[in-house]
Amino acid sequence: MDQQQHNDSAERVLYRTSSIGPYYLQNTQGELSRVQNVFLGYALLIFLLGGLAVMYTPQAGFQFNPKAQSGLISAAACGGSAILWGVLFGRGQVWALKGALYSTLLFVVAFGWRATVAWREVFGEHPEKWWAASLISAMGIASAALLVAALRWQAARADTAAMINKASFGDKKKARKAD
Repeated sequence: MDQQQHNDSAERVLYRTSSIGPYYLQNTQGELSRVQNVFLGYALLIFLLGGLAVMYTPQAGFQFNPKAQSGLISAAACGGSAILWGVLFGRGQVWALKGALYSTLLFVVAFGWRATVAWREVFGEHPEKWWAASLISAMGIASAALLVAALRWQAARADTAAMINKASFGDKKKARKAD
């Protein structure tokens, strides 16, 4: 169902004003680039937090921390996938939103679990691990915010698809009644 196949002006306006349509989007480049920028901003934040985990310790200052390599690996996986989803979505591949939803949900669960374990250690036997617990928590909060944003985009996309289907089927019913 292309935009070119629609003759009704209401449907053309609906395609142009929809935040996220159900098909390959051509006329909402501003919205697509905004979504892409959110994913790229998330990736940069996660890379920054992963770099801080490896390059800084409160006890020794700025120096390489070999114990924090898992933070760098987590940042590379999360940031890399966010860049991938952002670029795909920015190119109009709306299906990439589902992949972004599932991978971001996985990151929220993983960071939530890691943060819980880290904060238990902080309040238990190892209060010096507060820095790692804080960084992991920040990664989890950023991932949760991205998940909420992606769920909103998915809901907007579903609403737009329902409006387009209603408009399309409504015109066909009117045409049948006129015959």
